[in-house]
Amino acid sequence: PPAGKGVSISGDLGDLDLGAWKNALGAMGQGGIGLQRAELHADHLHLLGQTLQDVHMVYTPNATGWSVLLDGPGAAGKVDWSDAGGVLAARLQHLQLDAQPSPTEGAANSAEAPPLDPAQLPLLDIRCDQLAVGGADFGQAAFVTRRIDGGQAINTFSFSGGKTTLGANGNWTRVSGQSAAALKFDLESEDIAAVLHAFGYAPNLDAKTSHFTGDLQWPPRAEGLKWELAKGPITIDVKSGKLNAV
Repeated sequence: PPAGKGVSISGDLGDLDLGAWKNALGAMGQGGIGLQRAELHADHLHLLGQTLQDVHMVYTPNATGWSVLLDGPGAAGKVDWSDAGGVLAARLQHLQLDAQPSPTEGAANSAEAPPLDPAQLPLLDIRCDQLAVGGADFGQAAFVTRRIDGGQAINTFSFSGGKTTLGANGNWTRVSGQSAAALKFDLESEDIAAVLHAFGYAPNLDAKTSHFTGDLQWPPRAEGLKWELAKGPITIDVKSGKLNAV
């Protein structure tokens, strides 16, 4: 459309799927309809498999993709999408997520879906000043990926400044119809029960301090990655702790 022309929308929604929204905007653009601005409030905003509660958003297109400003109890900050290279970048002041499903539960829910190809997924460059997941405080968080042959590598995956610190890196590829991955991590926590709950596990371990390190590999498989088939050592050092169940 000519400069300054286009559609502006506003409203209040119960649920808003930002991924589906992006696809709809692409279809609008192909039909010659330009969206200049969208200002919406969502009780539940869905993005990258996550749900943000009570969020106000302002969407604007730009020369390379789009930007979304977020404000509310669920999230505050800016999210940018770039069509060039397929990069989703976020700079957030705070982010509150619901407790996550366990990796095995997530795998069971997607058992019928074809294996994901990481080379076809967007790159992520996400940084947050204050992250909470399922009520657990993770402080500052960063998750940054880059392209590699056949997939993606994790440049940075970290938590700092809260009750839990994490440093991790790894990679995920799908080559010749075979998925493979690797993950190294070093995690320390003063509230391991809350961390377990946040990531979908029963909080059966409680301790004053906990230290976990791991070096895991997922050998190539046509069926895709399965969390429970990881191979490699995990070391655990717990102080003043107790197991609530085995």
